[in-house]
Amino acid sequence: MKPPTDAIVSEARAHLSETLSHQTKLPDYGSRWKPQVDAMGRHIPSLTDSDACLRYAQYNITFDGRPPFPGDTGILQMREWAVANEFPQHADALLLMSENPMSGAESLGEFNGRLVFLVMYYHARNGSPRLPMQTSRGASWKLAAATARSPACGSKIQ
Repeated sequence: MKPPTDAIVSEARAHLSETLSHQTKLPDYGSRWKPQVDAMGRHIPSLTDSDACLRYAQYNITFDGRPPFPGDTGILQMREWAVANEFPQHADALLLMSENPMSGAESLGEFNGRLVFLVMYYHARNGSPRLPMQTSRGASWKLAAATARSPACGSKIQ
């Protein structure tokens, strides 16, 4: 018997169904991404809880890398300084960013009193609205990403 689907996944499936009912044809993803999109379509029905969805997104989708947490925290410090120096107006917000504790444990570690992973700094630098991200004070990562995309940042963020 298939395990019950949790409320988050049920809501996501309802949203997906509603969206697909309004869109008759998916865009052309090209030869690089089409196999990935097809695989996601096959796998979505088997995902029954939000933890499984998060793990699938972090480890089975080729464009989201989850390297292991580095043994040398100097690597993290360099990335943190780089982002803070490039976007000094957001340096305080960067210090509030942390990773979702439900993320893959092998990619997580503590740095400066918060849970982080290497790719978090890439996301911060590029203003990518990654849903697994959150700040330690509970504000949405999307808010931080939207702030990073503000006109005050000029052309540094694409």
